[in-house]
Amino acid sequence: MESDESDFLERQKKERTRIIISFDNQIVEAHGLLDKVNSQIKKLSQQDKSIPRHLFSFKLVVMKYISDLVERRGHFVMHLTMDSALEKKISEMMPKHDEAGQDS
Repeated sequence: MESDESDFLERQKKERTRIIISFDNQIVEAHGLLDKVNSQIKKLSQQDKSIPRHLFSFKLVVMKYISDLVERRGHFVMHLTMDSALEKKISEMMPKHDEAGQDS
């Protein structure tokens, strides 16, 4: 049973890492897309051409997408894994248990 539990916790850690890397990859790709839009806007601006509204709209959509990804990644990273939460709870309870044992 302990082996199954440690395998589960190890798989959980690996999956968390994969998910975080996936968020990172999506954020990097979105920034690349934003860079392309910004460069297109800059190019048109330097040529004294009018900038189509759809480029500004698309830029805002990409910026919102990046913001959402960063926020979702942050929430995911800050959420404790099951083993971390369990370890924290045990460490909180140990001093209470030790104090109760010394009182008797």
